[in-house]
Parts: sequence; structure tokens; C-alpha cells
Amino acid sequence: MTYVLDEAVAAEIDEIAERRFQDHFVRRREKPFVPLPIESMVKFDLRFSLVFMELRTVVRSFDSLGFLCMPYRMVVVDEGLNPWEFPEKQGRYRFTVAHEIGHWCLHRHELGGNDDWLRRDPAREIIREKEANRFAGALMMPKSLLRPAWREAFGLRTIRREDLMPSRDELIDNEIARRKFCPEGDEAMDRLMFDGAVSGLAIQFGVSPWAMRIRCEQLGLIVR
Repeated sequence: MTYVLDEAVAAEIDEIAERRFQDHFVRRREKPFVPLPIESMVKFDLRFSLVFMELRTVVRSFDSLGFLCMPYRMVVVDEGLNPWEFPEKQGRYRFTVAHEIGHWCLHRHELGGNDDWLRRDPAREIIREKEANRFAGALMMPKSLLRPAWREAFGLRTIRREDLMPSRDELIDNEIARRKFCPEGDEAMDRLMFDGAVSGLAIQFGVSPWAMRIRCEQLGLIVR
């Protein structure tokens, strides 16, 4: 069974992320903007350093793309996401960093040293990961800026599958070209179609079309 965040919990996480987003710019006396300068948030708000490592050589059987190293105050990201070496991974890299910021904001009271973090309770870990993913999306795509951007791009309407059918082939072809692979199945193709529809917003917010599509679904802007 797939765990789904309770709506009240999701709304609370959105509020926490929105405050974190706004507070970052208040501290720097700047008007909020996107893409969020995620490295600046790590350095100046959390006072952590950002480090790239080949994670599977550091921690055996570790299947995550990032983690918090609490004793040394580091956000560690797998070197395969280094955006300066792999610019096509920019969106995934930024989401991973935002995800780890989410763990810090939401779960640091649960964590002690690094060993405590790695000896995870499987049931609680599923919930923590869902919460950190929700935080990451809300942090990089805060509704205070996403809703106006949506209205500028699409007006006041929500987008449904039937709205995109006239341009389905073009949207899917563009996403396949961008990803350089073609998934199988009607459901996967539908996701590609919606990803393609919000790709312009994704570029604006510095995230992947996949992440933008999920965030728009959460806010009721896309209905599938």
C-alpha cells in the first residue's frame, strides 16, 4: 500500500516551506524570486556546506541521492547530480538539495549523530521521505509565486487530459527528445504529455517538468 500524506499534514508542510522561502529573502533584504537560490539557502540559512560524493562508495547499499551529515553540518549530494558536470541534471540536483533542507526543517529533532540517521525505522522513514518531498516541492515552487505564474501562462483554468489531446503528440515528442528515452504504457505517456505542458513553468522555477507537474497536481491546477 502506498502511503499518502494526510491533507492537513501536507497543508502544514506547505506553510512551513512557504515561510522558509519568504524568510530567506527577508534576511537578505531582497524581493522573493525564482529559481530559488538553493545553495545560498544551504549556506546562509542552515549554515551547512554542500558537498558532492560518490555515495555508494561512501555508504554501501545506500540508494539515496543525498543525505544530511549532521556532525559536520553538510548536505551531501551524489556526484552524479553535480550540475556543473551534468547540467541536464540541474532540476534533479535542486530537488535533492531542497529535499534535504526539508529533512532539516521537519525532522532534525528526530536525529542525533550520523549513525542515528542511517539506522532508520523503515515505517517512519517512508513518512519522512514523503514529507521531505512535499517540502521540497513547496519550497522551490511556492504557491505564492506559482499561482500567479500559472495564471500568466494558462489563465484561470485548470488543465485536464482532454485539454491537451490536440497537442498530445507534440508534447510527448518534445519530452522524449529532452529525456532521451521513451517510456511504455498509456499512463506513462499521459504523464509525459502533462510534463510537456508545464515545461515552460519548470524552466522558470528551475525544476524538472516531472516535479512541476506533481506540484501543479497538488495545488489542483492539473486534474488527471
